[in-house]
Amino acid sequence: MNRIISILAFVLLLSSCSKSEEEAMDFSASVINNISYGNDTAQKMDLYFPTVRSNDTTLLAILIHGGSWTSGDKNELNQYIQQIRPFLPNFAFANINYRLVRSSETKFPTQENDVRSAINFLINRTDEMGISKKYILLGVSAGGHLALLNAYK
Repeated sequence: MNRIISILAFVLLLSSCSKSEEEAMDFSASVINNISYGNDTAQKMDLYFPTVRSNDTTLLAILIHGGSWTSGDKNELNQYIQQIRPFLPNFAFANINYRLVRSSETKFPTQENDVRSAINFLINRTDEMGISKKYILLGVSAGGHLALLNAYK
């Protein structure tokens, strides 16, 4: 029994020492879905890159869904991203989810902090992604409010 526990502990140790998910990311695809930018399962984003991109010319638009902070999902904005991409060929898009208000643990400013975490995640990887550090925030309803809160700060 002790031998099995030792083997399991060794396997766990090896897996925890491997490259983290974010270090091993391949940003060469034109669309990458459900990238984690935090530890919570709700802290996910989809990335849409132009075919040709560079740190000098590719700007970033970060989209934030609405839903009164209690509902909504990034997938609600997918159709709009597909429609606007041809008109903004020099833009990469990040479509983010944030933790919704479900309990006292996820009340405000959790949502604002999630947007800031997503921004930091993206800005810290601009060289790897081949995009500029210049970005704009766009949001619908509650997402617009979160965009404004982050822009003002």
